[in-house]
Amino acid sequence: MEQRLLEHLRQELPMLRSVDQIDAVHLMIGNKITRTAADLATSLVASKVEAGTLLSALLRYQWMVVQQLMKSGSADPMHVQMQAYARCLERFNQLQSSVVTACDRHWHAALKREVSARVLAEANAQWLSEGVVHLHNYFNEMPVVAMAEYRGGSDAQLSLRLSPEVGRVFSCADDMRSAWIASQDRRHKLAVRVSECRDDLLTLVVLDVQEAMKECREAVRIYLYDPILVDLRGHAGAIHARVIDISATGLKLEMEADDLIQAGEQLFCIWLLGEHKIVAEVIVRWIHADGDSKRAGVKFISLGPFSEIVRKFVFAQQQQLAGRLKQLGVPVWMKRGSLS
Repeated sequence: MEQRLLEHLRQELPMLRSVDQIDAVHLMIGNKITRTAADLATSLVASKVEAGTLLSALLRYQWMVVQQLMKSGSADPMHVQMQAYARCLERFNQLQSSVVTACDRHWHAALKREVSARVLAEANAQWLSEGVVHLHNYFNEMPVVAMAEYRGGSDAQLSLRLSPEVGRVFSCADDMRSAWIASQDRRHKLAVRVSECRDDLLTLVVLDVQEAMKECREAVRIYLYDPILVDLRGHAGAIHARVIDISATGLKLEMEADDLIQAGEQLFCIWLLGEHKIVAEVIVRWIHADGDSKRAGVKFISLGPFSEIVRKFVFAQQQQLAGRLKQLGVPVWMKRGSLS
């Protein structure tokens, strides 16, 4: 049976690599192979065989194997025959499902390359026409933007005139070399990284083109360096949590992983803000487990008389954040005039 299947594969799908043909046959007849069905399917699809052609061939080979089982196991008890058929079907289903998944992944990768090429071409045309590039980054959730003079580029590289404003955008990144550029239609964003710095000329390379997530926040969130502890009170009792960030509309909280809290649950949130004891009614919008802890986003339903106190606190935090941003300065490589 093995040799027969191999001959069919070589004749019908000669574009497949020899090692892929052998592994596919071994998987069909129930022999072990040194890789997963998913890895095999990825390699099969990479040979550029059409998905329909490959799946049709697998269906034919499946029937060949079933016919062989019927012939070789005709004298076996019925339950033994049924078990053999079930194992055969399971093997083929696994391979066919893996092929479908690999084809889908391959198609999406090709589509992403096509979209990325189009977005990059449109961006290059825009930069050349306008003569400027709009860079942006985030400093503790606060957007930081700068406009840089476009000095030319090709393919996935672009050159910009360096300035303190441009350098500050890169200072916001953890590696101090990464930033973002929004596409003209705002539907995509380009991830860029500094590849060269010489005198006042900055060269960036486009690392990726991603879909831009629609901004759905109602207010700017402020990360708190000085932790604020809160009590959440509901039907399940009291939960102690720490405020990670705050906005005029809600809080991001961190708590123990085993604390009982559910999305959609309405709670009372109690905490001290300076000399004021704040009591707010909140609703849990989302929960995310993170190892030994969990995080939750809560939205204020009613702040009552404490609304103005919270608003002033958030505004003061924004002012402090803006002050830290001004003190951020420019990256070391910009001061040196070189990345080396």
